[in-house]
Amino acid sequence: RRRGLRVLLDGVFNHVGTDFVHYRQAIENQDAQAASWFAGRPGNFRTFEGHGDLITLDHRNPAVVDYTVDVMNHWLGRGADGWRLDAAYAVPERFWAQVLPRVRQAHPDAWFVAEVIHGDYSAFVEGTGVDSVTQYELWKAIWSSLNDANLHELDWAMQRHNEFLDTFTPLTFVGNHDVTRIASQLNRPEHLSHALVLLFTVGGVP
Repeated sequence: RRRGLRVLLDGVFNHVGTDFVHYRQAIENQDAQAASWFAGRPGNFRTFEGHGDLITLDHRNPAVVDYTVDVMNHWLGRGADGWRLDAAYAVPERFWAQVLPRVRQAHPDAWFVAEVIHGDYSAFVEGTGVDSVTQYELWKAIWSSLNDANLHELDWAMQRHNEFLDTFTPLTFVGNHDVTRIASQLNRPEHLSHALVLLFTVGGVP
């Protein structure tokens, strides 16, 4: 922090792995209370995007809300500065609206950015209480417009982006661990510098 750095942790609160204690109890001991932590029913729990080892939590369960609050507060108390909420688009907005105010009570300076791919970004921010969302619209427009020489697409996305800035400050990027890296995504290597100029001159948190 003396160097001006802040650390975000990547929080996966949509699903858990099959080693999670409540999942083991639900499967091995037929524990009904443990099973209530998950969407679906034993033998047919919902999974994240079809991945059998990623079991979707039941976000209506108050115990899941409490657990998430406890996990967030624990690591913020250990010195983290905020959370990137993985797969936030798959979680009901009301869940974040229950969790985040309680976390902010203990850590008012914490920053929360939600991974959101499609949809109404501004409405998501308003409905959940997050500070920011991932700006996938602009990401796609940057590389796609450079590859296709279609600056109309970029202009449209930047107009939308400027409207978002009236409500919140988006997390901007030209690549991340979920997508093809920008140098590989671009057809012509000389456009890499153009993509970076766009990233660092538009409003947002790059």
